[in-house]
Amino acid sequence: MASTSPQSFRKLIHDLNQVVFLIRGHCDLANITDDPDTVKDHLKQVELSLANFGDIAKKLKDKQLELAPNE
Repeated sequence: MASTSPQSFRKLIHDLNQVVFLIRGHCDLANITDDPDTVKDHLKQVELSLANFGDIAKKLKDKQLELAPNE
Protein backbone atom coordinates (compact mmCIF):
# COMPACT_ATOMS: atom_id res chain seq x y z
CA MET A 1 0.00 0.00 0.00
CA ALA A 2 1.29 3.47 -0.87
CA SER A 3 2.14 5.93 1.85
CA THR A 4 0.21 9.19 1.88
CA SER A 5 0.88 12.19 4.03
CA PRO A 6 -1.90 13.03 6.49
CA GLN A 7 -1.32 16.65 5.40
CA SER A 8 -2.66 15.87 1.92
CA PHE A 9 -5.90 14.58 3.42
CA ARG A 10 -6.13 17.54 5.79
CA LYS A 11 -5.78 19.89 2.83
CA LEU A 12 -8.52 18.10 0.89
CA ILE A 13 -10.82 18.18 3.91
CA HIS A 14 -10.06 21.87 4.41
CA ASP A 15 -10.78 22.54 0.73
CA LEU A 16 -14.10 20.67 0.94
CA ASN A 17 -15.13 22.57 4.05
CA GLN A 18 -14.24 25.85 2.38
CA VAL A 19 -16.46 25.05 -0.61
CA VAL A 20 -19.35 24.09 1.67
CA PHE A 21 -18.89 27.34 3.61
CA LEU A 22 -18.96 29.39 0.38
CA ILE A 23 -22.06 27.63 -0.93
CA ARG A 24 -23.86 28.12 2.38
CA GLY A 25 -22.92 31.79 2.44
CA HIS A 26 -24.17 32.45 -1.08
CA CYS A 27 -27.42 30.62 -0.35
CA ASP A 28 -27.92 32.71 2.79
CA LEU A 29 -27.21 35.94 0.89
CA ALA A 30 -29.55 34.95 -1.95
CA ASN A 31 -32.31 34.31 0.59
CA ILE A 32 -32.10 37.78 2.12
CA THR A 33 -32.40 39.79 -1.10
CA ASP A 34 -35.36 40.64 -3.29
CA ASP A 35 -33.19 41.67 -6.26
CA PRO A 36 -33.35 38.96 -8.97
CA ASP A 37 -29.96 39.98 -10.39
CA THR A 38 -28.33 39.59 -6.99
CA VAL A 39 -29.93 36.17 -6.58
CA LYS A 40 -28.61 35.18 -10.03
CA ASP A 41 -25.12 36.34 -9.03
CA HIS A 42 -25.21 34.22 -5.89
CA LEU A 43 -26.50 31.20 -7.83
CA LYS A 44 -23.63 31.61 -10.29
CA GLN A 45 -21.19 31.56 -7.37
CA VAL A 46 -22.87 28.41 -6.05
CA GLU A 47 -22.41 26.79 -9.48
CA LEU A 48 -18.72 27.73 -9.50
CA SER A 49 -18.28 26.38 -5.98
CA LEU A 50 -19.96 23.11 -6.97
CA ALA A 51 -17.53 22.78 -9.88
CA ASN A 52 -14.67 23.22 -7.39
CA PHE A 53 -16.32 20.63 -5.14
CA GLY A 54 -16.36 18.22 -8.09
CA ASP A 55 -12.66 18.80 -8.70
CA ILE A 56 -11.87 18.06 -5.06
CA ALA A 57 -14.04 14.93 -5.16
CA LYS A 58 -12.08 13.74 -8.20
CA LYS A 59 -8.80 14.26 -6.32
CA LEU A 60 -10.16 12.19 -3.44
CA LYS A 61 -11.23 9.44 -5.83
CA ASP A 62 -7.81 9.43 -7.50
CA LYS A 63 -6.12 9.24 -4.09
CA GLN A 64 -8.41 6.40 -3.03
CA LEU A 65 -7.59 4.49 -6.23
CA GLU A 66 -3.89 5.04 -5.56
CA LEU A 67 -4.16 3.71 -2.01
CA ALA A 68 -6.65 0.89 -2.63
CA PRO A 69 -6.99 0.20 -6.35
CA ASN A 70 -9.13 -2.92 -5.88
CA GLU A 71 -11.85 -1.31 -3.78
